[in-house]
Amino acid sequence: MKSTGPPPPPSGEPDFVGSPAPLYSIYSKMKEEDDIKMAKRWQKDAQGIILFVSSHDYLQTTQRAN
Repeated sequence: MKSTGPPPPPSGEPDFVGSPAPLYSIYSKMKEEDDIKMAKRWQKDAQGIILFVSSHDYLQTTQRAN
């Protein structure tokens, strides 16, 4: 008797026949493009950020005179 399809997967392993892999591949590519665009926007925004750094301690402590 001749088999008409692939053998069933071993117990505990997913069945990839008719899997969502092609759809996931399309989704993954779209999200990768979105991630690249977002990273470029963040890099552009970061170019306009100025950080002010000082070695002075701005925390003031008060002493009580008894």
